[in-house]
Amino acid sequence: MKKIRDIINVIFLFFISGGFYSSSNIALIGISFANIIILLVSFLNIKRAKFDFLSCKYIITFIIYIFLSCTWAYDSRNTLINAFIFTGTVAYSLNMFFYYDECEFIRYMSFFNLSSAILSIFLVIFLPDIGTYYDDRFFNWRGYFALKNGFGRTMALGYVFSLLNFISEKSKFRKLTALLAMALAVLCVSKSNSSTSLVILLISTVAILSYKFINAYIIIIGTFISGIIFYILFFLQNNEWFGSIASQLLQYFNRDITLTGRTGIWNFSIEAMKLKPLLGYGYHGFWYNNPYSYYFSMANEFMIGHSHNGYIDLLLDLGVIGTIVFFIMIINYVIKCLAYYKIKKHINAYFYVFFICLYIIINFIEGEFLRSNSIFMVSFVCLNYYLLQLKKSIK
Repeated sequence: MKKIRDIINVIFLFFISGGFYSSSNIALIGISFANIIILLVSFLNIKRAKFDFLSCKYIITFIIYIFLSCTWAYDSRNTLINAFIFTGTVAYSLNMFFYYDECEFIRYMSFFNLSSAILSIFLVIFLPDIGTYYDDRFFNWRGYFALKNGFGRTMALGYVFSLLNFISEKSKFRKLTALLAMALAVLCVSKSNSSTSLVILLISTVAILSYKFINAYIIIIGTFISGIIFYILFFLQNNEWFGSIASQLLQYFNRDITLTGRTGIWNFSIEAMKLKPLLGYGYHGFWYNNPYSYYFSMANEFMIGHSHNGYIDLLLDLGVIGTIVFFIMIINYVIKCLAYYKIKKHINAYFYVFFICLYIIINFIEGEFLRSNSIFMVSFVCLNYYLLQLKKSIK
């Protein structure tokens, strides 16, 4: 029974992580509905009484807010659908928390990584029209995803869990399985030609393998400093002298100062943000079926689905109020993981800190915070509640 449940959960996660997204939202709505029902049954189960429902207050407040944003969104139906899918993603995450303990969850995510890599390689070899595509520069793998970036990020985060599983496992067979998952993930990320995903791989490998030598507090401080530097550089990009030097340096990495067009999207988004600063345009309400963003997309000759920046997406869709609500969750997580690391300085405690730093950094150039279906959101919610459980057990 447990193996059947694991397989069903992996299939669910194929969709919830963003795979097969180009087909339709029908499957996601169905999966979301199923997970919400399963979660409600779990809450009614006496065995789950150890779970404090009030501990969900931050995520529940956020979910209520994104549903309320339907009232001011331009396309309320689209906002409602995505809010429901996001709720299903959170429900799935909580179900994972109920089903697996901390070590089992890490093992499960490593298994998902292996399954994703095998499925993607199968599609690349036998169904290349689905598993690959060619852009202006490269022949890219995308596996069961619509685009290479989503595929690359999912495989990169899966690699992180497999690496953690490899370090913490005692069974030789499980270590070999985790090693195979890591090797296939590296192959998939390299073939996706996703620069962000390659950076995740490199940073994660160095940071996790150095957990005995790097203090987690240094990672938090480094994340904060990198954020300040990143946004200073962004606002300096229009300076003629700085722009000239930066362009020459980036040429060595086959990149331009616009970060593949991102800075133009950010500048446009910031101007649009000023029109509705308090409440925003509604959850998934700016880049989808909104005439303001539609004309910008047409001018760029391709449809833009998000700002490629999680912080800008938060302010665009949910305004200052929604952004504050979301960051209360982030701050709460940071406080809990640092408190746990202070007591238990082992690899898992270190990983909790590393994950939130990775989550914060990746949103500088990608929009992961508000994705209605994302493996990063699943991981964030699960790890958040494992931390809560660990905190209670220590007390």
